[in-house]
Amino acid sequence: MAERIRRMQPADTEPVLQIWLDASLQAHPFIDAAYWRAQVQVIRTSYLSAPQTDHFVYLRDGEVLGFLSVMEGSYIGALFVAPAMQGQGIGAALLAECMRSYSVLTLHVFSENPRALAFYERNGFVRGEETESEFAGHKEWTMYWP
Repeated sequence: MAERIRRMQPADTEPVLQIWLDASLQAHPFIDAAYWRAQVQVIRTSYLSAPQTDHFVYLRDGEVLGFLSVMEGSYIGALFVAPAMQGQGIGAALLAECMRSYSVLTLHVFSENPRALAFYERNGFVRGEETESEFAGHKEWTMYWP
């Protein structure tokens, strides 16, 4: 099994979008599915092509199974793994790669997503302030590393 992490390429766009949508729907059942579906085009046209954003993909045998995006040098805007592949170390591998490249990282996690909160805490992040998300209207934690 050939596994590797590399920077996202244009051919990765569709698999990344599908992973983002599938994983968003699974991880955030407290947000209406219509919200996530309405965001796909925004993610495609704005987020994935945003300047000063680094996107990394995790591949196994050439198939994209997860991705991580770092915006403006230190903010993890996305870390998603295909739902069927979660729990296999893909997210941790992407995060470890990111931690080797950046000295300081921050991110937001919805308070209603205990699995993600536990994942980031296991990987060295600490909770900061809890605020209301400007996009989804739910509480979220700002998390910091180191």
